[in-house]
Amino acid sequence: MVAEDTRSRAKKRLPQVWIFLSHYSALLFPLLGLVLALAIGGLLILMTGANPFQAYQVMFLGAFGGSRQLTETILKATPLLIIGLGLTIAFRSRVWNIGAEGQYYWGALCGSIIALTFPNLSPWLLIPAILIAGTFGGALWSGLAGFLHLQRGMNLIIVTLMLNYIAILLVQRRHKITRIEDAFGGIADRARLLVD
Repeated sequence: MVAEDTRSRAKKRLPQVWIFLSHYSALLFPLLGLVLALAIGGLLILMTGANPFQAYQVMFLGAFGGSRQLTETILKATPLLIIGLGLTIAFRSRVWNIGAEGQYYWGALCGSIIALTFPNLSPWLLIPAILIAGTFGGALWSGLAGFLHLQRGMNLIIVTLMLNYIAILLVQRRHKITRIEDAFGGIADRARLLVD
């Protein structure tokens, strides 16, 4: 009789636990993932012979220890958040876009071209123009992957992944050309000053 009573109480409590989990799962599961990640990371740090608490303290202070550290953290996190928001839309539509990094690079290149082409433009016009050009550049790079997928039947995951490397290499090449032009332009300017 006591065992049956205990079982019936457990059955009544079980739905309450599920109700609690369903209400707070959006908060509970990420926190559980964070705790597990910290625990596994701590074990790995401990296996190297270092103190995990001290390592986590240094990591925390390096990210949030002062205004400079906080600024750097926000500076590094903002592009990742923007990319994550964009990928959320793609993944919700069941489109597997692995090329966010390449789209980010291409968008940054387009935005920087606008910024360097019109440096004397009013900030009220320049900043929106940079954002629009960056968005257009990333969308254009993503559209290239979509075109190859729809018109040529290529695998979208492979295409977006390979376009990452192409975009990164094109941006690096453009940056290298700009640095060379700046170096030779500076030499030419100095030579002109010496002749005059």
